[in-house]
Amino acid sequence: MSLFLFCSVLTRSERATSVSYGHRVGNNFAAFLFEQARYSEAYVELQSVVADTGYAGRAEAYENFGLTSLELKNTVGASEAFLRATYLEPSLVQSSLELCILGIERGEWPEARAWFERYLNARSDAGSAGTVVHSDRALQAGHDLASEAGDNDAAATWQRLLDTRIATRNLN
Repeated sequence: MSLFLFCSVLTRSERATSVSYGHRVGNNFAAFLFEQARYSEAYVELQSVVADTGYAGRAEAYENFGLTSLELKNTVGASEAFLRATYLEPSLVQSSLELCILGIERGEWPEARAWFERYLNARSDAGSAGTVVHSDRALQAGHDLASEAGDNDAAATWQRLLDTRIATRNLN
């Protein structure tokens, strides 16, 4: 039986007591629930995972917890989860980007700018700056930050990248 099937047939208490798989299974199961748009269930599963201070994948679990919180429209909980994720693992790209976007939404421009710089640095440090394209959300954040700062050239560049991405996607 594959790990995926094993995760989906165990009850929550059976998964919690599994010595072999522990919270890694819980995190994977929560990711499965998230993909199925079962956000409330994923949220509950992730609460258990992040509570284990000995779990090696806790930073990534907090990032997943933050993404799940966003889907549940809990921006305060999402922000707290992303902050914890970046505290545990400063190089997490997605958490830095999400904190930037949350800062923009709150109108906290200096904080948002700092998180965007951290996002860009984390991408660079991970070696993905030249090989992995920015998400639409990252391109929009770059545009918004440049516009707010009055940097029309940078804003136009970010917007051109976003427009190209959207046009390319519409062709497919």
